[in-house]
Amino acid sequence: MDLKRFTGVLAGTAVAGSGALVFGLTTAAPAAADDCVYKVKTRQSSLNVRSGPSTGSAVVDSLGHHDYTVGGCGTHGTGVNAGKWRNVWGTTHGKKGYAHGDYLNKLGKVTVEP
Repeated sequence: MDLKRFTGVLAGTAVAGSGALVFGLTTAAPAAADDCVYKVKTRQSSLNVRSGPSTGSAVVDSLGHHDYTVGGCGTHGTGVNAGKWRNVWGTTHGKKGYAHGDYLNKLGKVTVEP
């Protein structure tokens, strides 16, 4: 899904009783079955999106303070950070990568209704 189109319709979403976000026909393309919506909860100006699930991986994009993004619902990482990383789309350049889950608030799964 094109992230710019996704964020453009985010304001028009409704939260269903199941906690899933429901999108109308304005969504450009159906989301994958395992996509989730996250809101950045950093206290700084941005959150790094990295090429891999570790602080040693290169920064490929970023998420602004209180931005919304979409990404996989699964968790990634090993060692101390096992299960702490989420695969998400950055909002600065629209590149996919990994952001640390401690700085993301999961809002729910993406469901597309016809």
